Amino acid sequence: MANNNDSSIDTDGNGNKVHVTAEHLNKEIYCELDYISDPFVGFHKIRENRKFFDLSLQVNDKIINVHKVVLAAASPFFHAMLTIEGNDDEGSVKILDIDEEILEQIIEAIYSGKIIVTGDNVQRLLSASTLLQIEWLIIVCCEFLKDRLIPSNCLGILKLADTCGCMKLYNKCQDYIRKHYLEIVNTEEHLLLSFEQIRDLVKSNEIIVDSEINVFNAIMKWIKYNPEKRLMHLAELFKYVRLSLISTKSLMNCVAIEPYIKNNPLCKDFLMEAMEYHLKPEERCLLSGDWTKERKPSGMKPRVVLISGCEECQMYDNYFESKFLTAPMHLKRSHAGASSSHNLLYAVGGKTSSTSLNNAECYNPLTNTWTDIPPMSVKRYNFGISNVGDMIYVCGGNNEKVPHHRVECYDILTSKWITCPNMISNLEGVRATMSDNCIYCVGTMVSQTVMERFDPREGQWCLMPHLLNFRKSTDIASQGSYLFCSGGLNSSNLSQTSGERFDVRRNKWEPISSMLSPKYGHSLVEMDDDIYAIGGDKTFAVECYNVGLNEWNVLQSVHVEHAYGGAAVVNSFP
Repeated sequence: MANNNDSSIDTDGNGNKVHVTAEHLNKEIYCELDYISDPFVGFHKIRENRKFFDLSLQVNDKIINVHKVVLAAASPFFHAMLTIEGNDDEGSVKILDIDEEILEQIIEAIYSGKIIVTGDNVQRLLSASTLLQIEWLIIVCCEFLKDRLIPSNCLGILKLADTCGCMKLYNKCQDYIRKHYLEIVNTEEHLLLSFEQIRDLVKSNEIIVDSEINVFNAIMKWIKYNPEKRLMHLAELFKYVRLSLISTKSLMNCVAIEPYIKNNPLCKDFLMEAMEYHLKPEERCLLSGDWTKERKPSGMKPRVVLISGCEECQMYDNYFESKFLTAPMHLKRSHAGASSSHNLLYAVGGKTSSTSLNNAECYNPLTNTWTDIPPMSVKRYNFGISNVGDMIYVCGGNNEKVPHHRVECYDILTSKWITCPNMISNLEGVRATMSDNCIYCVGTMVSQTVMERFDPREGQWCLMPHLLNFRKSTDIASQGSYLFCSGGLNSSNLSQTSGERFDVRRNKWEPISSMLSPKYGHSLVEMDDDIYAIGGDKTFAVECYNVGLNEWNVLQSVHVEHAYGGAAVVNSFP
């Protein structure tokens, strides 16, 4: 019998309730509740007593006796068939394209309002119910399949849903496939895909992959399953791999050595283009295209990640309504820098209770794991960090107690740190942001707050107009062609609420509206076109600045402990 403790209710196309009682993962009993008080109960008893039959259904050698009025009421297909001129007088009808066992189960379900769905009968049951246009049976089959999606069957269920026109099930399969693609590539169903099917998958922005090397491996598995017939499609599939996002090491050790790639002129051209992109970082902005952009599945949303001196980082949604703690970092770090690129978060430098740090690690929100990356050449904390494309720049900061102006950048693709030209000034409390492919740094020196700009294309720093107000322990963020700076300590060492923005095109600072409460030691980030001022020394509030309205609002009931830490926005799933 069914376990009535595990149940749910859905509705068919007519608004009738369908009750589901689960007995086991491989079988469920479904009951159409409206049958309980329906005249069909009486028809079911009449059928059990074998009374008043007026129609026989012939399927193969099987004869199923039924009542025309019952079938016509339950199925638009039978209604249409029986109302065709002359058919209503027929005493026997042949049924084609439906298995006799399945038809018998469907007829029983029509009379009783109950159906047992199993892994063995669900595909045939759904196909037959679709043909007969019995909405509630279609729903229960789809619900059964939705609950049993796994990597090894989802592609087959997707095809079944498409064939039967079950859009809700189809969309559910699509959603499952994009979230579990890396598991699906190891299944037999993936190997049996047609060229068109695998092409549509690998070119999609919707599939979730932690590295494009896995897309390449999926293509090669499919090719090698039947190379005689599939090699002709290699170049067409290979062009959809975002080669520019694969590390130089993986390109050389995995892609370039593949014999099928080496023997295909078009694939070699794609590979050489990617290598040029890797080896000429100063020209990457000129070589950009779809093949240089990470996939952006729908459903991914921006998340603020805060590095606040604990092993775990705090992750918030864009309303700061939900909080998630990441897996512990390999090393607890305060006064660290944070930056994001290609849906990964980079935690760099900082200090422990006893020493400053030069090491760094990378966080993947899809797997909730941290991976060490090579250390910087210089230990630093309280520094500026921002990225231009695949290059993460770290600027200035303190090594122990002394501020310095040294700069280096981490090339994500080659996993190497590169020494860059030094900043012009030794600034205290440097913070950085990026606009128009240039790095902008602000920091304090004597009695003024200074801004410098670095253009990676020219490899030079230049002084920019000073801020309107002295701001120590502040932060900077960019949105569009504007840079925003707010709060900080003034020349009297008092926390302030005022703010200002820099127009990159006009090369000019101008005031903006003040925050609702004073802040210093806080973080500024841009998310969904708004600027967020997060935490700070001796304050736990979060304020949101609407750029278009020039207006600050406090996020109510939000308490965030974060000061002098790293903050970045990374795309992830809820």
